[in-house]
Amino acid sequence: MTVQELTISILGSSGGVAKATLSILNQSIKDVHDPLYSYINHSKIHLIDWKQRDMEYYKIFAPNLVDRLTLHQFDLRNKGA
Repeated sequence: MTVQELTISILGSSGGVAKATLSILNQSIKDVHDPLYSYINHSKIHLIDWKQRDMEYYKIFAPNLVDRLTLHQFDLRNKGA
């Protein structure tokens, strides 16, 4: 069986929905019987926000995912031409 790495990108990563999603994934990675475990066990999670928080912020509610997280700061807002 080939293990495939899943890449997850979360836009607006410091917002409430992203925080809730990361909390769920954080719980799933602790339980090998969780249906999401097999997907996130070999995954990379990219957190993208225009005002990115530091890793310490994510350690509070997603400590089990920290080694899978990569932080990006992009301003994707349309500023007009």
